[in-house]
Amino acid sequence: MPRYLAAYDISHDARRRAVARALARWGERVQESVFHLRIDADELDDVRLAIGLLLETTDRFDVVPIDDRPDRRQFSWQRVMSIAQPVIML
Repeated sequence: MPRYLAAYDISHDARRRAVARALARWGERVQESVFHLRIDADELDDVRLAIGLLLETTDRFDVVPIDDRPDRRQFSWQRVMSIAQPVIML
């Protein structure tokens, strides 16, 4: 199953807690604002929708693939999307 890192920078406490609770449904926390997600492509769309509904334009949220599977996608909130190279090769 594809793996991703989700990281966020949200200044509003309630929104930050809501994002953390939402991400806990799909993965485990590895740092205060970073989660390790093991999700398939359909679940990635679910994550995008759920988190996108919680964010404001001042928030920062990134999901980065951490393996070399061909179906990896990266998306960011408030930043131009780009094709990312794998962070970790297995």
